[in-house]
Amino acid sequence: MEKLYTPPEILSEADDYVFINKSSGMLTLPDRFDPAISNLYHILKSLYGDIFVVHRIDKQTSGVIAFAKNADAHRELNLQFESHQVQKKYLVLVHGVLKNAEGIIDLAIGENSGKAGTMKIDTVHGKKSVTKYRVIEKFLSYSLVEAEPLSGR
Repeated sequence: MEKLYTPPEILSEADDYVFINKSSGMLTLPDRFDPAISNLYHILKSLYGDIFVVHRIDKQTSGVIAFAKNADAHRELNLQFESHQVQKKYLVLVHGVLKNAEGIIDLAIGENSGKAGTMKIDTVHGKKSVTKYRVIEKFLSYSLVEAEPLSGR
């Protein structure tokens, strides 16, 4: 039985790249426990043939995601991400009101063994994770925050 899916929204496309507006709830890569779950990689592979994942966005996160159409473009985009030539920013709705209007969070994160597929602060086994943040607006019980990962995580 063929799986039905909604074609992804293509924001920009060139000979070497395609930039997608990833919706919340869509996987970037195949799920390691159930590869049959719809994901951008398989959808784009069915549309383009060869396709290379440049970076990922968590399943619950929406935003722009880049894919390369060939190995050379993939290498070039990866170098741009590694050398921090690409700036990533997220708008985050946080439960609670932050004490500081801006700051840097520098805490290691690792896999959350209590909930598969999620991460948690893990100062012993985690990987370095640095994020700069700025509160854009405060609400009664929430804050709208601009977050910029500086470490790639």
